[in-house]
Amino acid sequence: MKRYLRLTFPVALALLLPAAALIHATDWPEWRGPERTGVSSATALPSSWSVEGENLAWKVPHGGRSSPVVFGDRLYLQNTAGSGASMQERLMCLNADTGALLWEHKYNIFTSDVPPHRIAWASPAVDPSTGNVFAISGNGLLMSLSPEGKLLWERSLAEEFGMWTTHGGRVSSPVIDGKQLIVSGLTFLWGEYSNGAHRFVSFDTATGQTIWMSAPEGRPTDTIYANPFIAEVNGRRLLFSGGSDGAMHAITVATGAPVWNWKV
Repeated sequence: MKRYLRLTFPVALALLLPAAALIHATDWPEWRGPERTGVSSATALPSSWSVEGENLAWKVPHGGRSSPVVFGDRLYLQNTAGSGASMQERLMCLNADTGALLWEHKYNIFTSDVPPHRIAWASPAVDPSTGNVFAISGNGLLMSLSPEGKLLWERSLAEEFGMWTTHGGRVSSPVIDGKQLIVSGLTFLWGEYSNGAHRFVSFDTATGQTIWMSAPEGRPTDTIYANPFIAEVNGRRLLFSGGSDGAMHAITVATGAPVWNWKV
């Protein structure tokens, strides 16, 4: 395992029938699906369901603020484990067909005053090329795990980049594009990055090494939890995201260079 300097409320989770449609159609590996559009190519899906049993395949007593993602026969979800002083955040892996727990990875919340009911805010993301799953915690702990639950690498963005998650616990879900894992948040560093700003940071999916950091925004007015969207425009891969300065921003995926911004 490669390591770097470490710089809820439960709700019912239900999977609708037919489960095979979700598995054999397009996977749902990130927040709002494979294209982050909220659109699925699956067909013949049920038009109604209920927790009492109508079109219900299974249910388990897990849940939270995080939206689940599905890749193959595995469902991933972030939530809380334990209570009181022993409460931790965790990433769970369930069998998408049955709801059976396959594994869970627990981790502590530190360098943050986020309250219990606001941790596990973001959704995990799965790399389709490897099946590895990535998650960011309520205090900015970024991690990569294998489909079997082995920790491959982790970065403490609070300690390394001065990421500030605040009492609100707001963090954006990570986005994968090729060999890059991109996250964002309010950071306070040193030198040219000493001022507080909402920054985007790209990491190598295989190693966790930093590829680039971008600070396209003006002075932040609040914390941020806008989830980015990536698309190809005129032959360029661009990342679009709302900013903590109240503007919409576009940056290049390859380098993080700002392209344009639109003040709302």
